[in-house]
Amino acid sequence: LEDLWLETDAQNTPGTREERPNWRRKARYPFEAFREMPQVLETLREVNRWRSESATA
Repeated sequence: LEDLWLETDAQNTPGTREERPNWRRKARYPFEAFREMPQVLETLREVNRWRSESATA
C-alpha cells in the first residue's frame, strides 16, 4: 500500500530481522485517508482498469 503514496521508508526489509525491526512503524496515512488522496485514488482506478481489461482479454 505504501507504494501508492511513494513512501520511501519501507515497513519491512527482507533479510534484516536482527538489523532492523520490521513491521513496527506506523504507516504514514491511515487506511481511511485513502478516499481523500487524489494520487492514491487515481492509481487505484488505473489498476482497476487494467484488471478489467485483462479479465476480458
